[in-house]
Amino acid sequence: MSTYAFSQNDPLLYKEFELQIDYQFQGVGEFNTGLAPARKNGFWGFISSTGSVVIACEYQEVKPFSKGIAAVKTKNAWRLINTEGQFLTDDTYEVVAFSENYIKVKKDGMWGALNRDMDLVVPFEYTSFVFEGDGFIEVRNRDNLRAILNFKGDTIIPFRYVRIEWADGYFLCADREKNAYFLNESGESLDMGELKSSGTRNFKDGYAILANKKEEYKLIDKAKKVLMEGESYIEMGHGTLVAALKNEMMGIYDFQTKKWLVNPAYFWLKYEAGDIWQFSAGNSYGLINEKGEVVVEASSKSMIKSANNISVLERNHKKAYYSHLNGKLSDFDYDQIKSCDNGQIILVKQNDFWSVLNLKGKVILEKVRMHYDPVFSENLLAVQNEEGKWGFVRFIQ
Repeated sequence: MSTYAFSQNDPLLYKEFELQIDYQFQGVGEFNTGLAPARKNGFWGFISSTGSVVIACEYQEVKPFSKGIAAVKTKNAWRLINTEGQFLTDDTYEVVAFSENYIKVKKDGMWGALNRDMDLVVPFEYTSFVFEGDGFIEVRNRDNLRAILNFKGDTIIPFRYVRIEWADGYFLCADREKNAYFLNESGESLDMGELKSSGTRNFKDGYAILANKKEEYKLIDKAKKVLMEGESYIEMGHGTLVAALKNEMMGIYDFQTKKWLVNPAYFWLKYEAGDIWQFSAGNSYGLINEKGEVVVEASSKSMIKSANNISVLERNHKKAYYSHLNGKLSDFDYDQIKSCDNGQIILVKQNDFWSVLNLKGKVILEKVRMHYDPVFSENLLAVQNEEGKWGFVRFIQ
């Protein structure tokens, strides 16, 4: 594993904090392009990174800015504004949700989508939006079937499937009978034979796993060349490594060199990050590396969760974190753990209070109140004082 070598004066390590915006608000949200939601005197508006109110606090609710557009609620209806606080359209909506390329809006119980010029590009015909990315939108109808549209609103894949996954240039679709199908980005079906949805995995790093109705598995590349077969189960790893089952136990197999890096000795394996894998030993979970060395003993009673360069483990109802950057495991002392800023800030909760740690585990900020899901954006963290007022602190390297 490539671990990070810390130095005494490491520029990536946060070392202290300062109060950037004084405690004065009844509620706050995340910053985006220098503006954040803030609540004063019972109403919401927007503040700058200095704490100045730049859009008056006069709305029932607001949603954070997204690429220069925010949503505000007044008279129980949502409208869209720019960073000057000007309305962009006279239309009102029941719900507004921002995504990378679109503004998803709901009217009369049905969803549609606007582009950033306020043009309706997806009509109000769908019960929900599921996914957006790489030029596609996944929508769902009243029968809980899913379809794929392009960014012009044209149908690429009709309502036929209960699950659609997009990855590496291909759609993996599953129907109600649990059959699996591969489609290209034009919606054309690829002949992969009869597949079952359980066990079939979409392309990743140029490779996919096929599972047929006879419980036979194959690993293929995009040219449909079979790289590995005959194993009773295969799970994606990274690069040329997979987790494979042999004699009812799992190990780590390099299908390029056709060698076992870690001999099959585990009930279950899942790739985490770097050269670290999660393993199961009975009802407990731990971490190993690709040399087969146990990095964290199997002591976590729940599946390990990864987040921004850390893995979160649980034992006796207390959580710990393993840092993939420095290869260390914390004590099992915490009720909740969250990683921010690509893992450079770790938030830990004990009882009702949060503390902020840097990557070395040093406490930067101790025993403050935050949201249940802490608000951290543009290097500003929302914190609450003893009087219940909200402000923001900034971290210094």
